[in-house]
Amino acid sequence: MMKSAVTTVLILASLASAANALQCYTCSSLISSSGCGENDFDPNTASKTTCANNEVCAKAVVGDVVSRACSPIGEGLTDNKCFPVEEASTNICYCSTDLCNSALSKNLGLVLAFIAFMTAKYL
Repeated sequence: MMKSAVTTVLILASLASAANALQCYTCSSLISSSGCGENDFDPNTASKTTCANNEVCAKAVVGDVVSRACSPIGEGLTDNKCFPVEEASTNICYCSTDLCNSALSKNLGLVLAFIAFMTAKYL
């Protein structure tokens, strides 16, 4: 009984986190010492914003310049994909989970689901 109660609570917490509006990092490495670049991204100094319902997170890398922000949804943009343009030294990535446009991939929902699974298996 305790095992199923813990599992249920963790799964509900996972679903609740997915129901909130999407949050993305917003910053640009054009600002000196912004902590927004590919190698110096700092989630503690980057601004966070809540996107509109029809937006996903995006990270664009053009040469040495990195920009992170919300972006309108277009065809195929919610599938966590990147679109490289080699001749322009450009890479644009779109994702649809909270703060996914960081240098590190984070997904609280998957972490909670994994914890729920492991708890159910070993309790």
